[in-house]
Amino acid sequence: MVVVVAGPGSLPGTLSSEARTERALRQLAALGVRRTVARRHVLGLLAGVQGHLSAMQIHHLLRARGAEVDLSTVHRTMVTLTELGLVHGLPTGTLATYGMADVPHQHAVCRGCAQVVEVPSECLASATASVEVVTGFRLGAADLMIFGWCPACR
Repeated sequence: MVVVVAGPGSLPGTLSSEARTERALRQLAALGVRRTVARRHVLGLLAGVQGHLSAMQIHHLLRARGAEVDLSTVHRTMVTLTELGLVHGLPTGTLATYGMADVPHQHAVCRGCAQVVEVPSECLASATASVEVVTGFRLGAADLMIFGWCPACR
């Protein structure tokens, strides 16, 4: 899976990775949840990545940054952050990948390399509205996965 590090404002209307991290940490405090070192590291990493990462990829990237975080701690952190709604999990193949849940978006998934790219929800607003009308399903942010081929795999 390819990891694309996002620059400030990579998705329309997004904040810098630092601002996204700080906002998520404020949300943890408002919920009365401890802002542990592991949670800070994970949120900081995910806030600066465009797309989704598996727990193993998160662990590898944190270790590369010098963070002393066990893989089991990353797994527990992902469960907690997902339950709190700060992160969402996306089942892709045999493992879940995780991304920030602070900006409404959908997902484009490459059939070749499994790269996940976040697509701003407004890009697919008419399509999701049509799906809702035809099926009666209510689609929320991050509920849609579109499969295709990324530029590298085409």
